[in-house]
Amino acid sequence: MKKIFTTLTLATLSILFLIPLAQASQTLEFEDSDPFISLAVDKNEVSPAEELKFIITYGNRGPRPAENVKVTLNQPMGGRAPLEFVSSQPQPDNWLASQYGNLPEFFITLLETYEATEEGKITITARVRESAAPQTLTATVSLQAPKREIGKRLVVSNTASTKIRGADDSFTRKEETEADATESALSVKPTQDKLPEEEVSKPESASEVKARLLSSEAVWATVLFLGFSALLILAFIAGRKSQAG
Repeated sequence: MKKIFTTLTLATLSILFLIPLAQASQTLEFEDSDPFISLAVDKNEVSPAEELKFIITYGNRGPRPAENVKVTLNQPMGGRAPLEFVSSQPQPDNWLASQYGNLPEFFITLLETYEATEEGKITITARVRESAAPQTLTATVSLQAPKREIGKRLVVSNTASTKIRGADDSFTRKEETEADATESALSVKPTQDKLPEEEVSKPESASEVKARLLSSEAVWATVLFLGFSALLILAFIAGRKSQAG
């Protein structure tokens, strides 16, 4: 009986000693990766029935690859969500059910480092429902790397926002655009073609008219003719006087 008790005690102590060793060995197996992820949208405002794109960028800045990575867009589509899924490049590997719709999920078996490959991209196209109410959508994307150290396995991106305009807002926006175009057209004043300065006629002063007349050849010819005629008349008168004497 004493031997059995001793054996059980030693077995218990061995198990208690082996558990920390196992945990320590698991700690040594954590991958030395540093994944990152970001999110952007191609439109800040959209109208019902209009499409928009979610652009996911991801990569690994660490010295070692990240294994079995999952990327999830935290923006419901379908169901009661205001967005409907249209397409994706690449296609989602899975859809996670949520309260308002489904979340697209992508699996990356091996996320290489910067030294081995460039950053990756995922582009998801969605369409706003025609019945969608005016609201602001706020989306994030999460990356899970299950082999990283505990507490560093989940990476969440920045928040990307898009405003959904209502039908009235879209109509008002269209009216404002047309009004601005009309106002711009009315504000344009017709321009008159200007003649070169040398071709523009200016009124002449009296001195300029007198100078122009005196410089004319016809005027000088007239003056010479009158002077010559006066001389002939004087000569004729003188001749008559001499005959009479």
